[in-house]
This record gives sequence, C-alpha cells and structure tokens, in this order.
Amino acid sequence: MNRLAVVAAVATMTAVSFGQIYEWTFDRAVNGSSGINDAAGKLLNATGSFNTITNQFSWYGTYQAKDGVLPNGFWLAVSPGPNPKGHPAELAIIYLDGSNSTPNAYVYGYNGKNDASSFYDGSNASGTQAPDKILSSKNTPGAFLDIKVQDNGNGTRTLGLTMDASAVQSHVPLYGTTQQKQDYTGVAFGPKVGLWWHPVSGLKTSTSNGWLTKFDRKKEGYFDANDKPTNPVPEPATIIALSVGAAALLRRRGR
Repeated sequence: MNRLAVVAAVATMTAVSFGQIYEWTFDRAVNGSSGINDAAGKLLNATGSFNTITNQFSWYGTYQAKDGVLPNGFWLAVSPGPNPKGHPAELAIIYLDGSNSTPNAYVYGYNGKNDASSFYDGSNASGTQAPDKILSSKNTPGAFLDIKVQDNGNGTRTLGLTMDASAVQSHVPLYGTTQQKQDYTGVAFGPKVGLWWHPVSGLKTSTSNGWLTKFDRKKEGYFDANDKPTNPVPEPATIIALSVGAAALLRRRGR
C-alpha cells in the first residue's frame, strides 16, 4: 500500500470514528422563496451548523426591510430532517430576543404546537403545563458564545446566535411518551435539516428569574422546511486524528 492509500484508509476510518460539523446554507437568489413568509422582513440568506463532537450550534439570518419592517427576534426549532411542527417532546425550541440593547436567548422543550407557546406551556396536552426550561442566557451566559442583532451598513439586519448546546442535548424532556423522549434530538441535525423558523418584528418581552414571561410581537414571518441537505465538514478533532493516525501508520511502515 503506498502512502496516499494509507492516508486515504486512515481518513475513512477516522471519519467514521469521529465527528463532523454539518452546515446548512441558504441564499434566496439561488434557493428561491419556497416555504417563506416575509411579513417580518425579507430573508436574504442564512447559515446554520451543528458540531456532533462539541455540540456547538449556530444559526444566523440576514433580512432586508419589507414595508419598513425588520425583525428584532425569532423562535426556531430544527430537526434532523422532518418539519419540526407536530413533534412534541422530541426537539428544543430557541427564542431570540433582540428587543433590548442587550439581546438574550432562551431554550425550552418544544411542545409541538403551531405557535410560540412553548415558553409558557411545556406540553401539547390540553390545558397549560409548566414550561420545560433548558437554557437561558440570563442564567447561563457562558453557554452562549454569540447572540447577535446587528444592523449592517447596507440597511439589512442580521440575527442569530452561537451556543454550546451540550445542556440542550443532554436534557431529558419533562413531557411526552417514552418513545418521544427516546426520539429527542434537541437542536441536532445531520445530513439533512428540518426547520420551523419564525422571525418577529415589534417584539416586546418580559422575564422573571431569567426566563420569559412574555413574547409579544406585532408581525411574524416564517420559514418552514423539511429535508434540506447540509454540507458535512470534518470536525477539527477528526482532522487531528487523521494527521496523527496517518503519521503513525507511515512510521510503522517505515520501520
């Protein structure tokens, strides 16, 4: 086996053994507007990623004003493929609040309903159940590497966040059937991603003990989609293992 073949073999083995970063990108000029409603601003482009080793999750969107309206927050649920709506206890839902000078983010268990009620109603069962609280930037700021509501020089606005989602991924849902709890994926996605993403404008919020008590908005848009393909990129730990493994094999062959 020549050296290139050895490296290729190690690359194959380590790619299976280690992790990847799955990246999703959207460009309206290329991908069109299917599944999008622009009532809270016109979505121009977006990116999302999930690291299967570190659980780092990121999601950003850039909007152009429509009828003078730009979003100042959103809620978001993602899945490994299916449209997130109607999947109670299986996913997490993120609320980004840019209504104040310091933006914040909150993560709850998703109740599966087609509205923004997860922050005060934890279950899709009848009545109102206590919210399934997971992560708050007010209480655990170190888990959020970036929370952005940024006005750009060209009149657009970028909203999004990057977080260490380890606590989200290890969370045990409060509600749902045994099967739904077993199917819980938090904010993880892989070769495909499904999204339920609602930008909002005119957002007003209130909190208590670091958690949302109000998430009122004047307008909301949406981007609903399922089975969107992502781009897998080797996770840095995998790249290091590739280099170390290949070097070790070559040294052994050299001897």
